[in-house]
Amino acid sequence: MKDLRAEDSAWYWCGVEIGGIWTADDTASVHISVVHGVSVVNQMVTGEEGSSVSVQCFYSDGHRTSVKKWCRSADWNTCVTLGVNGTMKEDSVVISDDHNRAFTVTLLHLGKKDTGWYRCAAGHQHATVHIEVVPRSLTELTP
Repeated sequence: MKDLRAEDSAWYWCGVEIGGIWTADDTASVHISVVHGVSVVNQMVTGEEGSSVSVQCFYSDGHRTSVKKWCRSADWNTCVTLGVNGTMKEDSVVISDDHNRAFTVTLLHLGKKDTGWYRCAAGHQHATVHIEVVPRSLTELTP
């Protein structure tokens, strides 16, 4: 499902036809609630030391003009805030907003100290992401 709107909130059915007319089909129902908010595709991201990782944060239409932030863990004092021009670079963090319901955060020059939980936020909504930094692979270290 793509481009969901609040009016798409409802019960949906999914089914698989197993056999013929005398065989019961497998079905399941799920309730989808579409709310204004922020989400990420991957909540667990891994990158090698010295490399970069990017996290795409999606936001609903209601947050197009909201302030976008990238924060370390639950400490809102560590947030890097995106300016109105749609792009921001600070030390080893780059944030860019496409103004089409997604902004991308790139962490540059990863070190072990970057391992941990982060939040991408739009307005008062946020999604959590865990970044794990692993040692560079041995094949890359060998000349």
